[in-house]
Amino acid sequence: MTTPNNHTPNNSNPNNPTPNPASPTNPPTTWSPALRPITYPQPHLDLSTAPITTAPTSGTPVVMEPVPDGRAESWRAWGAMATASSSGTPVIVEPVPDGRAESWRAWGAMATASSSGTPVVVEPVPDGRAESWRAWGAMATASSPGTPVVVEPIPDGRGSVAVRELGSGVGGSGWSGGGRGVADPVGDADRLARAEITRIVEPGDPVMGRLIEEYGAVGALAQIRRGELEPEFAETERELANAERRRLNLGQLVTGWAGRAAGCGGRAADDLAAGRLLVPGDPGWPSQLNDLGRVRPYGLWLDGEEDLRFACLRSVSIVGARAATAYGTHAAAELSAGLSDRSWSVISGGAYGIDAAAHRGALAGVAPTVVVLACGTDVCYPSAHADLFRAVRERGLVISESPPGVQPTRLRFLVRNRVIAALSRGTVIVQAALRSGALNTASHASALNRQLMAVPGPITSDVSAGCHTLIRQARATCVTSVPEVIELIGSIGDDLAPTLRGPSHPRDALNEETKRVLDAIPARKPAGLATIANAAALPLTTTLSSLGGLESAGYILRTPDGWRLRPRSSSPTIQ
Repeated sequence: MTTPNNHTPNNSNPNNPTPNPASPTNPPTTWSPALRPITYPQPHLDLSTAPITTAPTSGTPVVMEPVPDGRAESWRAWGAMATASSSGTPVIVEPVPDGRAESWRAWGAMATASSSGTPVVVEPVPDGRAESWRAWGAMATASSPGTPVVVEPIPDGRGSVAVRELGSGVGGSGWSGGGRGVADPVGDADRLARAEITRIVEPGDPVMGRLIEEYGAVGALAQIRRGELEPEFAETERELANAERRRLNLGQLVTGWAGRAAGCGGRAADDLAAGRLLVPGDPGWPSQLNDLGRVRPYGLWLDGEEDLRFACLRSVSIVGARAATAYGTHAAAELSAGLSDRSWSVISGGAYGIDAAAHRGALAGVAPTVVVLACGTDVCYPSAHADLFRAVRERGLVISESPPGVQPTRLRFLVRNRVIAALSRGTVIVQAALRSGALNTASHASALNRQLMAVPGPITSDVSAGCHTLIRQARATCVTSVPEVIELIGSIGDDLAPTLRGPSHPRDALNEETKRVLDAIPARKPAGLATIANAAALPLTTTLSSLGGLESAGYILRTPDGWRLRPRSSSPTIQ
């Protein structure tokens, strides 16, 4: 994981890695101010038997050791190093640009903490300086935004894990959390502020996104309540709007926010008591939502039993027309059921038509399904889907950017489409007219560089015209089956769809001359050798040879008057 520059091992030759005095059992006496010494359990590692290798980038000696669950090997660096591991996933060590440390960058999506076997995920730190191990369950992340973190054993030796920040740390300690090493990466004040912002500001507002990014949720909320933005931020936002040629009235926008804030009356605490809010920085936050940039959700309200991040690791969005035909609902249900049986989660919007068929098909499989609503998670819209949403809560998740009790609007339907597109690896449009909300989801998927797929329909069907346009413009790939979808979103080279071939017939194996002879033989009245050779335009010897092979294979019958085709009820005995 990370190595202070002032105690880089003396021997960095990868061909001759030797134990370094700065080992876990003999930590160095001089430390970089960016890192704090850590007391390891004794004995921490048997260096006499452990296989030694070196870090690919810096040549730092590291030791390979098994993970307790036996599934993988982990890189344990010498000195005050942290432990990380890979469940069969290749990892490399890369330098941090500021020169303070090194970080583990995984080529896959998942890894495992070597101390506890807890699954962890590698994702970028907001300031772009390094990669951090963001853990699930009993693990945590940096408590201060933008700080690179590493996962390492807790000094008390209880087999748990904790987070050490690669900066000055929180409160000068550099450690987050206590007890079993569990820390809330997002403070209560930040979560409360984001909960209130979800009720004050419409989802996907780029100004609010930049405001939170610049000042944090607490600072952004304070400016909203004050009814005035910081002058520097306001000026920058106006310049950005001019550069993007979009209209922006900051005064009107902030006044509207302040009015809503005054009317909220501190409902955020009640909202948090009534629902579950997932915010950026939480262990379960899907990092792919960060691709949305300034329009990333301020938080997501969840209702259901599944973990959102795990549910979205292998996921596909399936959307389409509300006024779907029987063909469309059948295609959506078949695709969803097949994907779910192959452990791919299905994400959709819970609307009538294609969305509902996609969720029902996914519920017939084994993987969870996720409903992204344009209203509060406690609001059943459409009301006819009460039973469907109840089943999804038991087997998946119902999520929304809006707090409990908020009703849907046309704008919220369009804005939520970006979340549907961002959560999954690809989006399938089953049916869509030329003016359809599904095409809005398709645009978001394209902008996010996600795979965009479309299911073709009858050329006479208006509800498939949008799909045909996407295919014709080469914006979407035509898909007709589950293997074709998985080929586009799965592992390169491992999830290839089988090549489709038409049915084979015995006469396909005949050579061209024999086929010509067979075509020249009459079906009823026998013909002689000369007649057949003339009809086939072949020499007598070639024709006679072909006739013998056809008779042996059972295609023709020889009579005293010549040759004729065998009746259709009889099939060739040899192919």
